[in-house]
Amino acid sequence: MKKAAIILILVCACLVLGSCSTGKSREESEKEDTNNTTGEYINHDKKENNDRPGEETPDKKVNEANGEPDSGRMDDETAADTASTETDTPVYYYVNGNGVRMRKDASLESDILILLYKGTKVEYVDVKGEWIKVKYNNEIGYIRNDLLSAEMPDDNTARNHNGNAASENLSGNAADNSADNSAGNASVSNPKIVVKKAERILELWYGDVLYARYPIGLGWEPVGDKKREGDGKTPEGEYYICTRNNYSRFYLSLGLSYPNTEDARDALESGLIDQGTYNRIEDAISRRVQLPWNTALGGEIMIHGHGSHSDWTAGCIAVDNDVMDVLWENCGLGTTVIIEP
Repeated sequence: MKKAAIILILVCACLVLGSCSTGKSREESEKEDTNNTTGEYINHDKKENNDRPGEETPDKKVNEANGEPDSGRMDDETAADTASTETDTPVYYYVNGNGVRMRKDASLESDILILLYKGTKVEYVDVKGEWIKVKYNNEIGYIRNDLLSAEMPDDNTARNHNGNAASENLSGNAADNSADNSAGNASVSNPKIVVKKAERILELWYGDVLYARYPIGLGWEPVGDKKREGDGKTPEGEYYICTRNNYSRFYLSLGLSYPNTEDARDALESGLIDQGTYNRIEDAISRRVQLPWNTALGGEIMIHGHGSHSDWTAGCIAVDNDVMDVLWENCGLGTTVIIEP
């Protein structure tokens, strides 16, 4: 009995000791597991932030097609080739009015370089607001975009006087006819007057043949286009004879259809005239009759007599009286008059 009690005590002691030993190892085991997990997290973090040789990273992705960084943009050589393709082919426009002014700069106040006529082909250079920069016969200037068309005008009439082409077209017999002619010469059929302000010359043409050249006097401010009443300038552009006066105080006179459409449009845009005045001018031009001469643009621009000795008029074109006789006999109402700078 006593022996059995001792054995029972020993068994219980062993059980207690075994339980304590097992708990300690579990704590140590959990602690080791925790340390191992933390170590793996740290090691993983270091791996993601290390660039090892031979590996691609998102920041250093290479375009396999050309071995260069893939930026998503066209390379310079390709861009240059594209630009070259776009600019190699010239672009052309056609003048859609008669007596259209090509100016030195993109401004209504700029000097007129040349007058161009309906159907004239010009090369596009650049655009500046409402103006297009163009090239014509190696001269570069500006024309308002509403006076140009991408297609040849349907009712284009061929002309020989594109800008200063009149003198260039003189050859053979036409040049021999440039001497002054008296009133007794044969009458001119299909007449046209071309005034060259810079040369102080009036040319009388019949068809494509030059009939005669005469000296002239201009307004007291001969350089530049007429803009308003009282500026002393002789207008530039294409006009027609709209009146004839054989009781003129300047011997005889042929009244011109100034202002023309472009003169009126420029004045409307600058605020010099109102829409009503512009409409009256356009109506007269459409009916090819005398225009209103009492506007801020001025009027009563004539070709008249009393001498070509100097620039003495208020904007008219003055010739000698014997020349005026020739013009009177040959130039009726509706005759085209082109006034070049």
